[in-house]
Amino acid sequence: MNDVIKDIVVEVDTAQKNRGKGYNLKKSREAFSHEQMETLTSAIFLVQEMRKQTRFCFENDMRSYLINTITKTRQSKNLTLSDLEERSGVAYQVLNRLENKESDPQLKTLLSVLTALELQLIVVPKIDDLFDV
Repeated sequence: MNDVIKDIVVEVDTAQKNRGKGYNLKKSREAFSHEQMETLTSAIFLVQEMRKQTRFCFENDMRSYLINTITKTRQSKNLTLSDLEERSGVAYQVLNRLENKESDPQLKTLLSVLTALELQLIVVPKIDDLFDV
């Protein structure tokens, strides 16, 4: 990677890590030529767009995984939707729409269903927090 690109990557990374802490890319304008600043601005835009798309894909994958896990667990326990309604307190119609991926349930609903199926929802740090992405 050439030095100009390395400098831009470092600057973007620094800006991302220090967002909201008074750090501003404008402060570093004197360190870059006009062409480098245009490249830097384009790079920031691309990084932001890629993160939006990645987050969207990840959220959809996570949603599908969670719903599929609920459905498979219910079936493996030989429970009907009516049984799950009784155990979870969540209405049959809501469970049906959930399993058919026709709705975005509230967290309270998901937790009630997961608890009724003896499952847990565990929160872990974002990938960005685990690795220098």
